[in-house]
Amino acid sequence: MDTATKDKDLLQRLESIVIYWTRQIKELVSNQDSSQSSHDNSSPLDEIKHWTDRTSNLKVLKLRLEDPKLNKIIDVLRLVSSSYLQGFLVLKEQI
Repeated sequence: MDTATKDKDLLQRLESIVIYWTRQIKELVSNQDSSQSSHDNSSPLDEIKHWTDRTSNLKVLKLRLEDPKLNKIIDVLRLVSSSYLQGFLVLKEQI
């Protein structure tokens, strides 16, 4: 952990990963929200399918967000007070 916090290249890569994940999560959530609004005239079965798919996607995302490797990245970025971490943590908590 101590070595990781002193390696500027590694920190930059870890921050890039967090930035990428943040964008991906925002895109996933916004696509699902816009998908819902486009289904306003859908049948009840379409509505059930939509919510079943959304639940499935969020469960997979939640599992990935609980990965021990991700928690190590978060720990390193927390130690160096990364400015990119807070936005990601907020999204992670919302999921």
